[in-house]
Amino acid sequence: MTVTTTSNVDENGPEGGSELPALLPWGDLQPSLSLMVLQATEGDIDSGFTALDQFLLRGSANRRGADVRLTARNSWVSGEKISPDLDEALAEAGVDRMASFVVEKNRAAGWLCKDSGLWSDYVGREFPLVVLFRVGRFAVIHACPTEMDRLKRWLRQPLCRWKMVTASVLENALLQDEIKALWLYGVHRPRRNKPDSKMISGTSVGEALDRAGDATFALGSGRASLPDDPERVALKGKIGTTPRNSRVWSSRRLEFAVFVQAVGELVRMIEKQMADTATAIPVLSQLAQPTTETDGIFGAIDMVPVLFDEPPDIAESDADRAAAVAVLEHATFVVTGRPDSPDFVVEAGIDGTIGGSLTVAQRWEGGRHSLKVGHMPGKQPSREDLVIPVKNAIGSGELVRVYYRSGHMLYDGHFYKDQVPDVHFPKWDWKSFEGYRIDLEKPDTKKPQEIHDRIGLEDDRSLFGWVCRRYGEGWLTCDDGSREAADFIHIDTDGKLRLIHVKKAENAGSGRRIAVTPYEVVVSQALKNLVYTDVERLRRHLERPSVARPATWNNGVRAGDRWELLEMLDSRSPTDGFEIVIVQPHLSEVQYRAHVGLSCGAGASDDTFRLRLLERLLHSARQEVIGGTCEELVVTSSRT
Repeated sequence: MTVTTTSNVDENGPEGGSELPALLPWGDLQPSLSLMVLQATEGDIDSGFTALDQFLLRGSANRRGADVRLTARNSWVSGEKISPDLDEALAEAGVDRMASFVVEKNRAAGWLCKDSGLWSDYVGREFPLVVLFRVGRFAVIHACPTEMDRLKRWLRQPLCRWKMVTASVLENALLQDEIKALWLYGVHRPRRNKPDSKMISGTSVGEALDRAGDATFALGSGRASLPDDPERVALKGKIGTTPRNSRVWSSRRLEFAVFVQAVGELVRMIEKQMADTATAIPVLSQLAQPTTETDGIFGAIDMVPVLFDEPPDIAESDADRAAAVAVLEHATFVVTGRPDSPDFVVEAGIDGTIGGSLTVAQRWEGGRHSLKVGHMPGKQPSREDLVIPVKNAIGSGELVRVYYRSGHMLYDGHFYKDQVPDVHFPKWDWKSFEGYRIDLEKPDTKKPQEIHDRIGLEDDRSLFGWVCRRYGEGWLTCDDGSREAADFIHIDTDGKLRLIHVKKAENAGSGRRIAVTPYEVVVSQALKNLVYTDVERLRRHLERPSVARPATWNNGVRAGDRWELLEMLDSRSPTDGFEIVIVQPHLSEVQYRAHVGLSCGAGASDDTFRLRLLERLLHSARQEVIGGTCEELVVTSSRT
């Protein structure tokens, strides 16, 4: 693209001479998919779009530390002539208006001193592009992260006609199917043994979240692989979003007609999600969720700077933000909260030296919470050079987190509550034990070899006998005895390896109550024996059985030794799967269904409370199991 550099334009643009900027050719553009989506609030949407365009245009001229001038500009309104391919794309996307401009920024290297004689020799030229679309009641903006940070602050003004799209809408629309990466920030108070933030990536990390352990983290950003959809041709592949900032991003660069098509498809996804009230619950509901209620928030106890990694699209920062971050890295805060309000007083300074006190009040503006920072009335700071830079860096609170005695945390416009969630164990395997005694663990004899010899005989009604018949396909061996790896080891015909731990129910009566104790011992044993998830260690162990003739079956046929099973163990692939199975039929599916949906408040029954305790025990055990080499923990229990 060839653009003629000119002086700047009229009263609506950057100040300068009177020459008009060059016309920016739409067909030469190939922007990356870095977008902010806004929703009109009220009034004339068209004039609101004009105000948005002028804000971005004027603001681009006033960049700190840079010589800026407008070089090219273009605009389009529905009905005006444009190239046929672009005309088709705009019509299909539902675009009503479009505007764009390019500015030239001449910025000196950041590592130079202000009075350096090299200043003029190390100036870099940049040409950031801004493109705006109006699609019905939505505005979609492509700009660099610096401009989007400014725009976010502009949206808080009382007369602004635009607002961000609700975070849960973008979360549910874009973080569907396989989530490839999540950037999370903690709402818990900082401590040494838990990260303040974390980034996780993988095949489908939404499934890897721990409802208990991750409940004190909130969603910062996420990237997912969008499922195939015939209604989406341009917007596909891996797409990222920062829902709290109404941002959508991808590293892909698109020809402009395809870019327009992607904008239209994104807006249609958002509209569809807004209309689908049945999916109002965030798809990542296991994470901490923001609240707009301020009742009950009191007693500020700490304020800390936010210093965490963000996705590449939003990591770029302008000079003002970078300067604020640098100040906050060295800031010192001593917070004194109020017992009836989220407002507080903070003694502030640099590197441990306090320079004075500031008042910090919470206020609601532009659909977000922000901080209003001022000097203490009638109290002059002892060191203004220490207090004023900190006051300016705190700004409206985007770069700090505030923690409260009430268990709340304020960050980037949202309050969060540190809560202990109810968790449900997801891998119950309800089976029939008809014909077997659920209160008899193994054949009723004391001699180890006799136990092995009697497993699976015609008269064996023990749980060991049930396992023998349940896992008849594949290769099965009993390891019951001293230093056992598990009661049974099973390899199925697909190569999946299972360590099976068995424990009898406390009683076999149909009216048996929910209890935690019957599961505690067998869960402890299963976790202790996770050392045998090292397959080489397991093989060495199985080569030296504790009895002369360990009970072993090859596809349901009793075998004299374990050699065929060991051969199958050697031939399986590490990708064939690995499970820990607990067989404990004390809890019946009937009792489970009767209590799992009940509230566990102060008036809950003992059985409801015990079920919560049991599921938390099993949930914690599962997290330890899948945190290693195993894929899953399965608990087999009785249907009746």
